[in-house]
Amino acid sequence: MPDLLINIAVIATLIIIHECGHYLAGRLIGIPGNHVKIQLLTYPPHVALGSGINEWISPSEPDRFIDRLTAFSDDERKHYLFVAGGHALEFLFVMALVAITLLSGNALLMQLAEPFIIFSLMLSAIYLLIDFYHTSKYQQPGGDFSGQWMISKGWTLLFYLVYFGVLVLMLMLIR
Repeated sequence: MPDLLINIAVIATLIIIHECGHYLAGRLIGIPGNHVKIQLLTYPPHVALGSGINEWISPSEPDRFIDRLTAFSDDERKHYLFVAGGHALEFLFVMALVAITLLSGNALLMQLAEPFIIFSLMLSAIYLLIDFYHTSKYQQPGGDFSGQWMISKGWTLLFYLVYFGVLVLMLMLIR
């Protein structure tokens, strides 16, 4: 039972960090705080953009969402940062946890670092497959991966090669 609770806590923490990454990236690129909102208790959890009339637009409405994002900036680099922000913060968090774990040699951190790496890999792989399926079926971006790909194929390929490669390397180091 304790392992199950730890796994649930790790997954919940990764989801919260991921959505906080989108939120922070949105604020960093200039989206006002009253126009960006984390929605954790929805499926799927996401960051919504405010329309200015007390309405929140979800990424599940890609045309409206992109229109709203471009109202704040027409710079594709900023759009890319916003879309990549979730995985970027999640990646930085896991890297920091592993670095602290390896430097300290703390047994408790060692027990926590491994599930964070494993679930980060698993959730991202599952998410990539769902995104690929959705994008293929509906011919429009269905998530972070396809959103990034739509903006820059090269940077997205590099981003996720580093993302998955470093996570696998960290898993090997921690074991």
